[in-house]
Amino acid sequence: MPIALPMSVPTGSITAAPHAFAFGEFVLTPERQSLMRLDRPVRIGGRALDLLTALVERPGELLDKQTLMARAWPTTFVESTNLKVNMASLRKALGERHVAPQFIATVVGRGYRFIAPVRPLSRTAAPHAGTGPGAGTRIAGLLDTLDGILRELQHLGLESLDTARPFTGINGQ
Repeated sequence: MPIALPMSVPTGSITAAPHAFAFGEFVLTPERQSLMRLDRPVRIGGRALDLLTALVERPGELLDKQTLMARAWPTTFVESTNLKVNMASLRKALGERHVAPQFIATVVGRGYRFIAPVRPLSRTAAPHAGTGPGAGTRIAGLLDTLDGILRELQHLGLESLDTARPFTGINGQ
């Protein structure tokens, strides 16, 4: 009589949670408790990281204070002051300013909302040292900046510091 062998179950699926999230100059990898900015680690407390993860997993959605506190302090009763302090710490780590927030919006009396565009990253697209999702964007942005500087220099008649060799653009222009 033939023996039925169990079928292997794929380890990943289409609906699996993303490995990491990219937003602005940042990459958040929750399973590693890691927040990177331009491939450099950002110092951030564990509770603030839990809050950031909750917000980034649901961009654009209003998360009420109770939901966030349950996420960061699942087995502990805490005052809403703890949430405020950790949100302030998180905002500082992200370089946020009260005047014009880029990442986290406060909905007074209700909760918080992550307002920046978020790009989920799969395991294959997750960053490796020096090749984070911002690396290509940073290089392209740098090339655009350098081309802009070149155009300004040409406009001012300062095309080259070496008069024997004309200055050409980054893209050969």
